[in-house]
Amino acid sequence: LERVLDIDLSDNGSRVAIVASKRGASPAGSTAPNPDSESYLFVFNQEGLELWRKALPELNSSEVVISPDGQMITTNSYTISTDGKLDTRALIFNQQGNILGETDLLFKQARFSRDSQFLLLANNQEVHLLNLINGTLLWRKNLPVSAGIIVDLDIAKGGEQLAVLQAVYEWDGIRFVYRKPVLTVHDQKGVEIQNLTFS
Repeated sequence: LERVLDIDLSDNGSRVAIVASKRGASPAGSTAPNPDSESYLFVFNQEGLELWRKALPELNSSEVVISPDGQMITTNSYTISTDGKLDTRALIFNQQGNILGETDLLFKQARFSRDSQFLLLANNQEVHLLNLINGTLLWRKNLPVSAGIIVDLDIAKGGEQLAVLQAVYEWDGIRFVYRKPVLTVHDQKGVEIQNLTFS
């Protein structure tokens, strides 16, 4: 494969997850000879032995995140059509390469709980919490645009609480900077239990 799109390493170093593709993708419905990038998810052990690979369902991918213990992996998969339609998926795999669940978010950030039982996904404004024991989406929430974009997130062991940091992303005349950070803490049901604004 020609293009490595993203790499992640488990905290204990036992697993490496790589998303790679044969080529750049073109929009679905275009006249390109091969619009599909043919993206694959690969998993290797610490000796570099390939354990498994899976073809991803959409035409593109850009992110992969592996759980701290190397037991779970999430990757995104998406297709853009010539008419501007965007089909998105976040796929969750177990250590054998079986799909445990999916949600329709093209995530930019992902955090597994330390016990690999929960997965927190986010793009710029939307957050999804998934239960990895049964592969179900527990909740999804759109955060206020006025607070800016999601710049970081984390989840406690057991998924009891999760934190999301938002900030306004502005041009200061020289570079883009984050301003007016807001940290919100949510419980496992998605209820906001704390809101901290920093100046």
